[in-house]
Amino acid sequence: MIENNRSVYPLLLLLLIGLCAEAQSSYNALFLGNSYTGYNNLPQMTSDLALSVGDTLTVDRHTPGGYRLLDHKFDTVSLNKIANGDWDFVVLQEQSRTPITYYQLFVHGCSFFYTYTKQHLPCAVMMPYMTWGRKNGDPVFCQDYPVMCTYEGMDTTIRNAYLHNSKLMFGEVSPVSIVWSTIRQNYPAIELYASDGSHPSLAGSYAAACCFYAAIFKKDPTFITDDYGMNPTEASQIRTAAKQVVFDQLNLWTFKQLPTPEIRFDLWGGINEVHFQTETVSVHRFYDWDFGDGFTSTLQNPVHTYATNGTFQVTLTTYNCDQYGYDSTSVDTTLMFCNHTPTVFHLGPLLCREDTLWTQPADDYQWYGHGSGLLPGEINQYLHYPDYPSNSSFLVRTTVNGCSEFSIVYTILPNRDFYYYHNFGLGVSWEPDPCAGDTAIIHVVPSDYNLTMHGLETIHWFRNGSLLPSWTGKDTLLITEGGTYAGWIADTTSACPKDTTFSMVVTYNCGTVGIPIVEEDTTIRLYPNPASDYLLLEWSDAIGQQHQLNIYSIEGILVKELEVVSPRTVVDIGDLSAGIYFVQLGDSRIGSGRFVKE
Repeated sequence: MIENNRSVYPLLLLLLIGLCAEAQSSYNALFLGNSYTGYNNLPQMTSDLALSVGDTLTVDRHTPGGYRLLDHKFDTVSLNKIANGDWDFVVLQEQSRTPITYYQLFVHGCSFFYTYTKQHLPCAVMMPYMTWGRKNGDPVFCQDYPVMCTYEGMDTTIRNAYLHNSKLMFGEVSPVSIVWSTIRQNYPAIELYASDGSHPSLAGSYAAACCFYAAIFKKDPTFITDDYGMNPTEASQIRTAAKQVVFDQLNLWTFKQLPTPEIRFDLWGGINEVHFQTETVSVHRFYDWDFGDGFTSTLQNPVHTYATNGTFQVTLTTYNCDQYGYDSTSVDTTLMFCNHTPTVFHLGPLLCREDTLWTQPADDYQWYGHGSGLLPGEINQYLHYPDYPSNSSFLVRTTVNGCSEFSIVYTILPNRDFYYYHNFGLGVSWEPDPCAGDTAIIHVVPSDYNLTMHGLETIHWFRNGSLLPSWTGKDTLLITEGGTYAGWIADTTSACPKDTTFSMVVTYNCGTVGIPIVEEDTTIRLYPNPASDYLLLEWSDAIGQQHQLNIYSIEGILVKELEVVSPRTVVDIGDLSAGIYFVQLGDSRIGSGRFVKE
């Protein structure tokens, strides 16, 4: 009987203390944001609420007023806090309007911090801080963004933006916006907003802190005992809302992606040399390859050479991790190498359009092109090179007595001598009228960018289908009147004459061709200018939404083209060299501008 075993009480007490201690959790979290995070010191409040339940949350923050994630990207304080910290969670809060007004900037910021954080903290969890719509909408931006005219429209749009970016980062979102919406509906007497109708009141920050506690610790926030100086009834109602939204539906707010390994491979470069690849998703992972011959690798896409022929089982184990530890999945495949190794043959030092490749006889064949992969239908001993002039490397897989083997990569320099036409006055121009003053020209330029010709080329020019004899052999044609012009050139001295034969057709309607340089305050705006990594492009809604965007160098060469679908678009120019560039939006009737790349 119990009364005869009072000695068990100390043991039971020790057991209960041990269980409680085991249930307690400890995490580190860095908060990057602005005043929405800084108001009422949300990070410290979250830490205090966790402590009231016996959990420990060590926090740090960097929250300058008005900051966007893009500002944090260029802030050494933010970057150093990530690089030098030991964070389980990195909380990202975007400027309150940016998810609507500059959504692509929001995406860019999230993408950057995901990559940067994983470089320094592979197991850290990205946790976007889902902010809210303004109390009565945003009248300042209502006209340009109708969804911002009401709280409901603004809140829903922001919510969707955060959910989408959380998926892109494989993170865990803190759904503060939804907790606020629940409180507004069920407890309307609780004032979540400061007097400006935008920033959080003490109750608003308390609701965010309860949300973060549930999202980080995966625990019921109603056990929190610290009311933080608030009315106890309202504090309890806020904790209840956080429980209903977050803790009771934890699966809705995590976008962690488990490892899903996939083995792909190509055989290139040498006998029994295999180039392995796996999935190309952007989630940060670890890789463990076992090649089946006693060798291993931790690279994502390793290259391995098998010293002998035979059959080998290749195994790939993929890992990822978070604050709870590592998850792994494995997959395997079998490789077989035969005693015969095919070879690719070709006559001549260069590959020309009319040439043929071949291999030795076998039971069957399959050809591959470097850069284009499998060449469907090429199942014969001979390969017709003119069908694949863009390839410079090939290999063949042959089968003999039921065993298939790849050749080493056959690489030979194809003839790349060619010419292109530089159209001054067409495309991007500093001349408003390409025909004015007989200044528009078409210039034939060799592919090596040396603006001289060796004089042995055959050059013909035509206008409206008629040969212009006086311009025959000249590398420059001067436009004197409107019409359809055509140029034809061939280098008969080339080792592959057919590969150098090119033509072009262009129409000059004098007075209408060319792109006027439109000032920034009319139809389109480009900023910052000069720019380095990105360029913000804006244009009037009156000229429509979706357009083709072309960027030209000062020499008139098209260097970038893309479809833009929003009147406010972020263009990545990080891959451009320093210099002056021209932007054409749509056709010449819409508008253009210029910018300087630093």
